[in-house]
Amino acid sequence: MLGGGIDFSVGSFITAGGVFITELTSVDNWPTWAVIVVALAVAVAGGALNGVISYRFGIEPLIVTLGVGSLLTGVLTGWTSGAVNGTPPSWTDSAVSVTTRTFGIPVPPIVAIWAVLAVIIGIVLARTGAGRSLYLNGTNRTAARQALVRTGWAWTAGFIVSALLATFAGILLAGDGGGNLDAGDPYLFLALTAVIVGGTMFGGRGDYWRTVLGALILTVVSYLLEAHNYSTGVQEMVYGLLIMIVVAMYGRERKIRDRV
Repeated sequence: MLGGGIDFSVGSFITAGGVFITELTSVDNWPTWAVIVVALAVAVAGGALNGVISYRFGIEPLIVTLGVGSLLTGVLTGWTSGAVNGTPPSWTDSAVSVTTRTFGIPVPPIVAIWAVLAVIIGIVLARTGAGRSLYLNGTNRTAARQALVRTGWAWTAGFIVSALLATFAGILLAGDGGGNLDAGDPYLFLALTAVIVGGTMFGGRGDYWRTVLGALILTVVSYLLEAHNYSTGVQEMVYGLLIMIVVAMYGRERKIRDRV
């Protein structure tokens, strides 16, 4: 979204990460490192396909990513004959367990990993040329070209990184029942909601730290709704209401081009 696009294939890549680590390690007896390499290679190929097709042919990325995601889901379904039969490695269960410690600290490994990644991503976006290129590309592609930004590379790199992170998340989530063909479905809308609640809009507005805040707010809201036994329908309504409220609030801000 910072680059001016949207990735609707995130859920499919999350699913792919869980299916790969479950099927290939337990059914086909692949070593873990080889499975991770293959899963991330598929993510790079899928992310590049998203970026190249949408940029080269000027097609709305929402449509392209939906197509790529559906293609990936179809391949996974055909490969597993519609059912994932294996069991994920035990270390994935430890990674997501709330009772597991990280180097003796009472913090689940998945939370520690997310914190480290959040710091890295925040620094890259705010302090590096690659991050500034992404912001500029999303704000005004013509200006980005004049500033010698390789807009095609910046655009495609965003989709590749999105696919890589989603696949990595899927690998870790396999330990929490994520090794099935619809494991990534709930995370697409939740991820989009967290980004919007964090104040990120299309085209260079927002930053990752605000997305982190949005994710934390959404986590608290989800916990409260589940604690009161509200149905999935009610939860979706609340998420939609949050999006409308936040969009109305941030939509009243001056655009970046008006402030520069």
